[in-house]
Amino acid sequence: MHQWYTQRPIAHRGYHWREKVDENSWEAIELAVEKGFAVEFDIHLSRDGVPFIHHDHSLKRMTNRDELGTSLKARELRKTHTHHSERGIPLLEEVLDFVQGRVPLVIELKHTENSKGLEQATFHCLKHYGGEYSLQSFHPQSLLKLKELGSEAPMGMLSGDLSQAGLSPFTRVFIKSLCLAPYIKPDYIGYQWDCISLRAPQEMRERYSIPLLAWTVRDERARRFCEKWADGIIFENIF
Repeated sequence: MHQWYTQRPIAHRGYHWREKVDENSWEAIELAVEKGFAVEFDIHLSRDGVPFIHHDHSLKRMTNRDELGTSLKARELRKTHTHHSERGIPLLEEVLDFVQGRVPLVIELKHTENSKGLEQATFHCLKHYGGEYSLQSFHPQSLLKLKELGSEAPMGMLSGDLSQAGLSPFTRVFIKSLCLAPYIKPDYIGYQWDCISLRAPQEMRERYSIPLLAWTVRDERARRFCEKWADGIIFENIF
C-alpha cells in the first residue's frame, strides 16, 4: 500500500491558493514543483486532438471566454489566459517538458461524450515520459481504455457523493458504490474526504487492500479525520 501517492500530499490543481494564482495554471504548477509536492491536474482534449490542462468543460469561470475548451485548437488555448495568469492554458506535453520528473504528477482525465481520443492522446504524450505519474478518472471506461492501450502507470478510480455533478440517480449510485472496482482493479481509489468513512470505500481498503486518497482536504479538521480513514490526501490550503 505504500506508494508515492500515499507517501506525500498531492497539491490539488497545483499550488493555487496564494493570491492571484489560478488553479491548473502555469503559476500553480510551478509553485507545486518548487515546494516539492506531487501535482494533480485535469485534462481535456482540444479540437485538434491535444491534451490541455483545465478543470471545467467550459472556459467561462476561469477565463473571459464563454466557450467549451474542447471547441478550441491548441494554439488558441495557448493564447487564452485565466484571470491572473500571464500565460495561456497549459498543454500536457509542455508541462511534462517543464516538470521532467522532479515531482510526481496525478493526471485526471475528464471524459465526456465529446472526448473521443482523450485516452489515446494522453497515452501517446506520456509514452516516453521518465517521471512518476498516475492516471485517474471518475469514468471507469477511461481507465479500461488506458489499460487496453498498454499503460502501466498507477491508475486511480475516483468517486464521492456526486450530488452536485448533474448525474442521474442510477449513475450516481453506480459510481459512488465502487461496484466496478474489483473488476477494474485500480491501484488506488480517490474518494471525497467527507464520505471516505462510508462502507464502500472502506471495504475496498480492507477487503481488497486498495489504498484510499481523500479529496479535497482543505483544513486541519479534515486532515485529522483522513489520518484514520485514508492512506493519502489531495489537498488545498493546508501546507
